Amino acid sequence: MAAIRGSAGDRWKKCPAVCRKISFALVRMISNREDADKEECCSMFDHVSIGVKDLKRSLTFYDAVLTPLGYERLMKTDKAIGYGSDKISLWIAEVESPVPPDRGSGLHFCFTAPDAASVDAFHAAGMANGGEDNGSPGLRPEYSQFYYAGFVIDPDGYRLEAFFKLPE
Repeated sequence: MAAIRGSAGDRWKKCPAVCRKISFALVRMISNREDADKEECCSMFDHVSIGVKDLKRSLTFYDAVLTPLGYERLMKTDKAIGYGSDKISLWIAEVESPVPPDRGSGLHFCFTAPDAASVDAFHAAGMANGGEDNGSPGLRPEYSQFYYAGFVIDPDGYRLEAFFKLPE
């Protein structure tokens, strides 16, 4: 992997510490490199946007599931809401024609969690706020012996995951 330089590296310095720590761990896990550090890691996306039918329903759901993960609603308008920690990374907009849910597509969004209890709380909040179970919280040895995750489907059919890398 080539080192990240210039503006991408500068943006990396602004990422929350928990995101950097998890990203380093994922790079080490995927690449089998113990020397992965901030010079090699950078978030690929500035933000992701999804369309929903009912913004009020989505606000209730996402407020509940993202709070345990340390994310908050940073903006709300009549047609959109934005979530993140220090900047908006997830936009949710009320649209006329949201992408139809397709569970076989492989599309899902994975949120980093600060600990396993946050993954559990994410899943419980999803179930309590109109979500559907797509995998109870627990260790996922098929991914890694340290991969702890829970999965829900939001009210519009988007597949969501919360992930925490257990200590080695």
